[in-house]
Amino acid sequence: MKTLKKDGTFKRVSNSDKVDIDKIRNLLKEGWNYCSKSDWRESNKKESDKESNKDKKKKSKKKDKE
Repeated sequence: MKTLKKDGTFKRVSNSDKVDIDKIRNLLKEGWNYCSKSDWRESNKKESDKESNKDKKKKSKKKDKE
């Protein structure tokens, strides 16, 4: 798997065979760049923190209504 990034968007792409590698080359030509796994993980961590905060807010609103 390779991680590509473009404008703050991450994409995980398989690189197991020639077809996959050709897809990666095309994405690189379109402006995607290789990205480290640590950057990708950090981004996912931030997004999951945001999601959990939204869930907490929804639960607290439900409790307030009761």
